[in-house]
Amino acid sequence: MVYVRSPPPHDIMGNLNLYPVIITRFSLNGLPVSHAEDGSSPLSVPVEYTRKITLSHRQTSVGFRFVSPTYLFPGDCRYRYRLDGLDDHWSMTDSRNASVNYNNLRPGEYCFRVQVGNGDMQWNSDETKLWIRIQPSFFRSKGALAGYVVLTLIVIAVGLYYWMRRTEQQQREKIESVKRENERNLYEQRISFFTNITHEIRTPLSLIIGPLEQVMKSHRISEEDGEYLAVIKQNYHRLHSLVNQLLDFRKIDSNKYRLRYDICDVGQLVREQLAMFGPTAQQRRIRLIEEIPDRLMQITDREALTKIISNLLSNALRFAAEEIHICIDRRDDGLVMEVWDDGPGIPAEEREKVFEAFYQTRNNGFASGVGIGLHLCRIFIRLMGGTITATERPDGKSGALLTAFIPEPASEKMDIRVETRLNTETVGQSQLQKEPGTDLAIQRPSDMTVRHTVMVVDDDSNILDFLVKVLGNDYFVISTDSGSQALNLLRNNDPDLVVSDIMMADIDGIELCRRIKNDISTSHIPVILLTARTGVSSKIEGLECGADAYIEKPFSPDQLKAQISSLLRTRDEIRRLYAGKFMTEFDTGSQQNRLDEEFILKCRDVIIAHMRNPDLSVGLLARELAMGRTLIFRKLKAVTGLTPNDFMKLIRLNEAKRMIIEGRYRITEIGFLTGFSSSSYFAKCFAKQFGVLPTEFLEKQDPGTQ
Repeated sequence: MVYVRSPPPHDIMGNLNLYPVIITRFSLNGLPVSHAEDGSSPLSVPVEYTRKITLSHRQTSVGFRFVSPTYLFPGDCRYRYRLDGLDDHWSMTDSRNASVNYNNLRPGEYCFRVQVGNGDMQWNSDETKLWIRIQPSFFRSKGALAGYVVLTLIVIAVGLYYWMRRTEQQQREKIESVKRENERNLYEQRISFFTNITHEIRTPLSLIIGPLEQVMKSHRISEEDGEYLAVIKQNYHRLHSLVNQLLDFRKIDSNKYRLRYDICDVGQLVREQLAMFGPTAQQRRIRLIEEIPDRLMQITDREALTKIISNLLSNALRFAAEEIHICIDRRDDGLVMEVWDDGPGIPAEEREKVFEAFYQTRNNGFASGVGIGLHLCRIFIRLMGGTITATERPDGKSGALLTAFIPEPASEKMDIRVETRLNTETVGQSQLQKEPGTDLAIQRPSDMTVRHTVMVVDDDSNILDFLVKVLGNDYFVISTDSGSQALNLLRNNDPDLVVSDIMMADIDGIELCRRIKNDISTSHIPVILLTARTGVSSKIEGLECGADAYIEKPFSPDQLKAQISSLLRTRDEIRRLYAGKFMTEFDTGSQQNRLDEEFILKCRDVIIAHMRNPDLSVGLLARELAMGRTLIFRKLKAVTGLTPNDFMKLIRLNEAKRMIIEGRYRITEIGFLTGFSSSSYFAKCFAKQFGVLPTEFLEKQDPGTQ
């Protein structure tokens, strides 16, 4: 017998050629797909012959079944596959599980690859490939993406357009807002300007009507003099009316000024102005030196020239130390006017700016004014075709030289109506300042100890002197020309009342009144404000800061004295109420300042809390209130008219009276409970305060109240 050895199956398999894999089935969403030529199926030919499949965005689950047509030992075939675009490695399977499924595929390009191999993992290089393309939804398609891009560009373009429109609109609104703000600021400046001018004019008006009324009260004037005084008073009221009308102007652009030329004796006009400034110059010990021809005739506007001369002299008087020179002469068919002083002078860089409205030089700290005098001079001089310049003095000394040239007008211009913007009438004379004294404690003369003390504050020396003369016969007067000096004087003096102007340089009257009323050491002092402001808002502002009265300029001296007398009587009445023996209960009164009420209530509470202590004194009261003994004494004396000891006695007696009415204690007990050392002293003090002994007071009480 002959035996033949056969090789193992896999050896035979390895020597055979492996046929490429055939995809026998394609499925979608778990269901097999057949081919159809009408387009109803993604397969137009059998899957075995298909190399590319296109699916919609909803067909995301696919499956494949594949096989290799190897008929010799097919069970030993091995397969590996991968889906490019999803898998990053090969997956292995055998002939019993020659299928695969993929679920939830995203739109995109895929390639299904499969290879066959033998048991030794020898793979056929001829792999089978099937391309699969899953289309995106319409909203993710290229057309939709292009639409998105176009729509985005349109939105951006529209947004940029509206943004630019909005930016332009905002810019226009901002410009309009700036314009409105500038107009409002200009309006406020003009209103402030009119207010300042009114103050400048009302101040001399007060100095007119005040002395005038005093003179007219005299019985020694003749009937003829009385008529003259009546004319003065009549014209005063006319000027007062014009000043009030000045406050009603709100648009100075509409103001027009017409030059009215006439033959004028300029020399006489200048001498008249020098005579008006003479008393002020004499008071300040300033010499007025003139160089004026006896007869200097000029065709000019007399009113405008008067305002020019007045403002030039006013400016020189404001800065001069000892002398003022004024020289007028005819030159080059015109009038040359030179005014110079021996003051600090004008810096070179500011010699043109001083003619601008509201401008003041840096060295103007000691001189008052609003900076419109020279501006007004230039307006009138330019109207008449002239010029004005500011230079240094020709002799090289300290001071300023103002030179004005006013030509004679041409004949054809004399009747021409000239329009201009006029800011003001003549600027008032300078407000004189006094040097603050070193000793702030004013010594009262011995013959005035029974008089009330009144402090007057005004930065105009003329008004200040007038107030001192008017009030000096009835009161002891402390005068000062600044708000800061007034505050210093209040620390060392105890005036019964303060009269203050509102418009002052350093601290105005509103701020001065506010500080007085908010300081516990001075809050009890009545304050009267004098002002040229006539608006309701100004009065409200003055009263809100704590002022007790508000008097407009020009004021009548009789009105001022009557207001002072009324306020002082009110204060005295309040003091009498505190010390009155018919006082039924302690009350601060509705007419007291808030700080005064709080002070009195705190004092009462401290006294009641310690009234059983016989050693209750000013020192204990000062410690409890954290205040000085002197301040407590001054404050209690000013508010209640009582010394601290009398005030403590008054509180104790009122508490004793209350206890008697309640009927919880005997009379002797009440005396000791309220701090009296003996019953007899308690009875004596009670009878002095209330007019009856404690026992008699108890007997008069209704039994139902005990």
